[in-house]
Amino acid sequence: FTWLTGAVALGQAGAVTASGALADAFGARAGFAVPLGGTVLALLVLVGLRSRLVPRTGGAGRGPVASGGTGRGIGHRTPA
Repeated sequence: FTWLTGAVALGQAGAVTASGALADAFGARAGFAVPLGGTVLALLVLVGLRSRLVPRTGGAGRGPVASGGTGRGIGHRTPA
C-alpha cells in the first residue's frame, strides 16, 4: 500500500501541475483536459489489459466449472 499511495500522490501532483499550466496558458476550461485525458488513458489501459484479468475458457465446456474448479476465477482453492 505504500507504493500505491505514493503512486497516487505522484499522479495527482503531476495532474495538478499540468492542469494549472494549461489553465494559465489557455484559460480555465483547458485545465479540464487533463482529467479527461487521464480517464481516456485509464480506459484504454483497462481495455488493453483486460485479457489478463479474464480467465481463458479454452473452448466450449472446458471452463473452470466444467474442469472441476469452483468457477470463482483463477487460483482459488476448493474449500476444505
